[in-house]
Amino acid sequence: MEIFYSSKDLENRYDGPLPLDAACPVDSNLSWKQQCANRQDWALKEVRRIDEEINTLEKDDFLEDT
Repeated sequence: MEIFYSSKDLENRYDGPLPLDAACPVDSNLSWKQQCANRQDWALKEVRRIDEEINTLEKDDFLEDT
């Protein structure tokens, strides 16, 4: 799957120095393309985790009702 970036994405990217008190992502030293791929991967993992949690809660509710 190939990711396409709009020029807006690149315009909105901050390439300046990080402030001293800024939270720095672990992949900040990687390329912009790799950072975006990482964010997409992390987002998909989070969606799967939330989906599993919802399924577990629904299963627990079903077991309590029976």
